Amino acid sequence: MSTLTIEVADEVVKASGKSPQALATGLKLSLAIELFAAGKLSLGKAAESAGLHKLDFMDELANRQVPVINLAPDQIAQEIGHG
Repeated sequence: MSTLTIEVADEVVKASGKSPQALATGLKLSLAIELFAAGKLSLGKAAESAGLHKLDFMDELANRQVPVINLAPDQIAQEIGHG
């Protein structure tokens, strides 16, 4: 596992209303969601990278209105047997 260190201005941490640790956890979750939504990580890998169980990660996706299943119309047709 890689460790990334980023510098964040004190004003940003203060404006977030979170502790530095809570802010880091939120950023890690946001990155996992972004990579999942872009198709770069599977649901399981994204949940793992965020430090969450799959169901908890799915709840976070729902809270942010990110679809768990993101199929193109032709893929949907194929899945239901119309293609």
